[in-house]
Amino acid sequence: MNCHIRSLLPLLLVLAAFAFHGPVARAAPACHGKFANPITDICWSCTFPMSIGSMSLIKGGRNPEQARRWYEFALTPEFQALAAQAKSYQTPSHPAASVPPQAPKLAEMKLIDYDFAKYGSSAERQRLVARWEKDVASQPK
Repeated sequence: MNCHIRSLLPLLLVLAAFAFHGPVARAAPACHGKFANPITDICWSCTFPMSIGSMSLIKGGRNPEQARRWYEFALTPEFQALAAQAKSYQTPSHPAASVPPQAPKLAEMKLIDYDFAKYGSSAERQRLVARWEKDVASQPK
């Protein structure tokens, strides 16, 4: 799949907004190209390569002291600087860690008002993934 199709995403979002806006007088279509299929023609992993990472301590885990030591190490500026060497251009969580120039500029991003309490829950994520698999991923390609 061609990851360069991701440049079509803004156009697709605008077209989707018009499609769901309601009836509008339209001229006869004059499209001479191929409309991108959002299931087969867009490399979503290239378009949305960003995620929020996390770590968790498991209550009653076998090695709580080693887990605590891992946390302390993983949160140091020195360790977080290693991400750029692995071409993982993330915004570090430690304020003293150097930010790679390729990292997203969070201050320049327009973020959505995301309800973490609702959509961050494991049950809601499982429900949404199951619906995606049923309604979208199961469609013929």
